[in-house]
Amino acid sequence: MKTGYTFNDILLVPRVGELDSRSQVNTFNFLWDTEGTGLFVGLPVILSPMDSIVNVTFLYKFIRLGGFGYLPRFYTDLGERFQDVQLLENEGLPYGIAVGLDEEHFWKPALEVFENLVAVCVDVANGYLPKVAEEVIKIRRFSREINKPISIIAGNVVTPDGVKRLYDAGATGVRVGLGSGAVCTTRNMTGVGYPQLSAVRNCYESMNVKGFNIISDGGVTQVGDIVKAISAGADFVMAGSFFARASDCPANGKIYGMASHRLQKKMYGKSSYAEGMDLGISRNGTLGQIMNEISMGIKSAGTYLNAKTIPDFREVDWVECSESNIKKL
Repeated sequence: MKTGYTFNDILLVPRVGELDSRSQVNTFNFLWDTEGTGLFVGLPVILSPMDSIVNVTFLYKFIRLGGFGYLPRFYTDLGERFQDVQLLENEGLPYGIAVGLDEEHFWKPALEVFENLVAVCVDVANGYLPKVAEEVIKIRRFSREINKPISIIAGNVVTPDGVKRLYDAGATGVRVGLGSGAVCTTRNMTGVGYPQLSAVRNCYESMNVKGFNIISDGGVTQVGDIVKAISAGADFVMAGSFFARASDCPANGKIYGMASHRLQKKMYGKSSYAEGMDLGISRNGTLGQIMNEISMGIKSAGTYLNAKTIPDFREVDWVECSESNIKKL
């Protein structure tokens, strides 16, 4: 039996270095596209495309503050969906869209029409379904047909074989995480999952190639968790509830999972089984303040760890610890 670690199981070990100031630490990274070109992203964080958290205004603000994100996929009206994409397009910043399976009627015309649409996230909880890889193949093929390089992120998976299938299908990155999100109950309902840090580390080590992104998805409760995920090999850290606490988030203090009874009733009028739940969130600061905390936390960690760039964090050692070593904020 293997041992797996999550955020509260380890601490990062400081080391002697050459950095005298937080200003010497770079927080940017690159989101790779199908042509191997990197989109510059100022902070290594991605806003989870959750229906209860993301709207056009919040997503635009998140991207403007240095992160990246995707417009959620659950719309009851296709016209409203295109309207929101147009609003993002008008802002002139690069953005992404989340799609489900068999949604060519949406992503095909969107990719053809919208110039600033640079990324597609195949947003399916179970990335082990063959249909997820098939969807990636279709999107990749279409991007070639229209001669438009895009980032294609798919998931979710937590093992090297899951990563390899999506990589072979043409994905330029994967979401790593299963059941670790605050409003996800997959582990409770199915017993399936993998401790988040070990999942990220294993997936990174199996697919450490230029032009491919590992995205840690879920489980973040504090800035230190973002740093730990990066140290495990994540290029980016995706989070939802962590940003839902922002006073300017449309969640209004309550969020729900993308596989919850609430969302299914909203979309389909009924729900008989769920792997997500509702959760109350305490407001704490604006999005701008939270993004600044992330930036400064990463930079401060870099001075302790002699990590000047995001890849440098992967050279850091871990020490196993009890949860009592980490303050609950």
